[in-house]
Amino acid sequence: MKDGKLHGKKIEYYESGKIRKEGTYDNGHEDGQWVVCYADGGVEYKGEYKNGKKHGKWVGYFASGELRYEGRFEDDKSEGRWVEYYRD
Repeated sequence: MKDGKLHGKKIEYYESGKIRKEGTYDNGHEDGQWVVCYADGGVEYKGEYKNGKKHGKWVGYFASGELRYEGRFEDDKSEGRWVEYYRD
């Protein structure tokens, strides 16, 4: 905490002890890379924040680890072409 606001690295865990969510706060806002995981530890999605808004590349995965989607955000808004992948 800094001046009553979240600041620095934050990690949330499942009851099992595996990481659920990991990222960094800067002056109360999400900032930089954030990763959200499935209960088994695999990555569900990851992306960048800038001043609390989604910004930059975001990538999602199926529980199997296969790519599910990828695209970009600019100032918390979807930007450009997004690609979604489907399972066979």
